[in-house]
Amino acid sequence: MKKAVYCYARVSSRGQAKDGYGMSRQQEMLRDYVAAYDDSQHNRGYELGNISWLYAEGVSAYSGKNIEDGSVLKTFIDDVLQKKITNSVLVIENLDRFSRAAPNRAAGLFLSLINAGCDIHEVETEMIHHQYSDLNIISGGLQRAHNESKRKARLSIKNWDERIKNTIDGTSVLTHRVPSWIEVKNNKYVLKKGESEKYNLIFKMYADGFGPAAIRDELKKRGMQINEREPTINHLMKIIKDQRLIGRFNSTGRKILDGMSIYPVVVEPELFEAVNDLRKQRNPLGKINVKANNLFAGLCICMNCGRYVQVNSVDKKGDTYFRCGGSLVKIDKCKERGFKYKIVENALLEHLRNFDFSMLRSDDNDIQVKINYLSMELVSNEKYSNEILADLEKEDIPDPNDRRILKNIQRRISEIRNEITILKQSNIGYETFNDLKDSYTDDLLDPKNTKLRLDFNVKVKRVIKNIKMKRYDNTIMLVVSYVGVNEKQAMVINSKTGEVVFMAVQNDDLKSIEYLINND
Repeated sequence: MKKAVYCYARVSSRGQAKDGYGMSRQQEMLRDYVAAYDDSQHNRGYELGNISWLYAEGVSAYSGKNIEDGSVLKTFIDDVLQKKITNSVLVIENLDRFSRAAPNRAAGLFLSLINAGCDIHEVETEMIHHQYSDLNIISGGLQRAHNESKRKARLSIKNWDERIKNTIDGTSVLTHRVPSWIEVKNNKYVLKKGESEKYNLIFKMYADGFGPAAIRDELKKRGMQINEREPTINHLMKIIKDQRLIGRFNSTGRKILDGMSIYPVVVEPELFEAVNDLRKQRNPLGKINVKANNLFAGLCICMNCGRYVQVNSVDKKGDTYFRCGGSLVKIDKCKERGFKYKIVENALLEHLRNFDFSMLRSDDNDIQVKINYLSMELVSNEKYSNEILADLEKEDIPDPNDRRILKNIQRRISEIRNEITILKQSNIGYETFNDLKDSYTDDLLDPKNTKLRLDFNVKVKRVIKNIKMKRYDNTIMLVVSYVGVNEKQAMVINSKTGEVVFMAVQNDDLKSIEYLINND
């Protein structure tokens, strides 16, 4: 009688799975065993037939993942118990391949398989485990496999602890696998020459409202490459999220190491957090149009649907038009009509030139109180962080709990710095308003003055949060919201002449203004 053979080969690390050595070695060993099997030496009453392979690549047996529901081995065991697979045997290199988890967990599955009539052939010892086998041998083998994994885990942790200590002491590096902007010299992480300028340019441009395409083009113009090649838009977006630029280690293995500060800081944490806060916004400030055909790019929002209003159509006379982005799509289409861009631009510029910003009530005092409170919390956390670092340096093998606390404190320090940056940006003061007013010149009206208009767009975003727009029959309503200010500025302009017919500070709903428009 021949029995179907199921050979189970497992490697626990991704590296072993990738290079194929561990897996191919097992395959060769199991294949040779099946080919050479002689039942006269075991008296099991069967021969071994064709092989079916069960592969588990990059799956840990110590954690028990290889015998969890859905794993290839657990699925095989379930199929045997449910009699979907019959007249079969399982062939493994040794008991370590089956499981390194706690014996009481692994033994139950092992025994259920052999009690269902599926013999387990252990190639390394040339033992065949079946329902009449000595249970002491089986449990002893599973216990040995578990103990060996525990020993290796302890050695690995001790090794990592020693490497962490040396990294903190500055006598060695944690790993030689480093980001492209860093190199290892004399057992220390060193920033490569010229790398800081590249990455700070990326972050500063993004903070000023430039999109990844404009940043890519500027890098190309300056001859700056990232990792010896021209960056793509996707690459730039990954760079913006890469916490290694603020010195943090990225660990996919030991969670306790993830986020530890070990690298040289390339981008200041305040700038990094501010940029990523912009990136995460559901409705970001928008990207500066490198053609500069819209002085208020990224600020204009449709009052009807909440999507961005853009300059995206030109008539036969060459006049550009504002259109809601939602009016250009087929699904959930916005019904707002377009209107001439130049009329709105002229009205807003005239408003910014002549408006007395002191009429607006700012929350400067409240903001400063919050900044002061956060600053005190920052000092306290930084002091605590330094104390823990000092304690870690004194220990031969640092306490994992101390490292966990240190990581949490460093995360909170980063959060506080980000909050302070955001508050400072909102606490702009009237000097910023005046700087915007002073930057106005008649040359701004010429779309060909690209650089001048781009610079103005950056400045206006420091003052104006957004401009909501709505078209009526003969009028256009604009509601301007300012950074760090409660009130909103409501303007109503004639849609044909651009004349401002109504203006007021509006801090509640806009029903009264809409009533005036509809009954004009």
